[in-house]
Amino acid sequence: MLAGLCLGLLAGGMDAWHAALAAAWLHAQAAVRFGPGLVAEDLPEQVPALMADLLSGA
Repeated sequence: MLAGLCLGLLAGGMDAWHAALAAAWLHAQAAVRFGPGLVAEDLPEQVPALMADLLSGA
């Protein structure tokens, strides 16, 4: 999941260093939002909402 996030950010034009940092941050924030019991399959449900909140300034 983390590698996929990083690759998506790279594909979107972000430089490698910032893509790695942003992917790690997004991964962690998605886990915080989900709470205890998170498994990898839960992350794809969290990331789009997190990205939407970031883009909207929430």
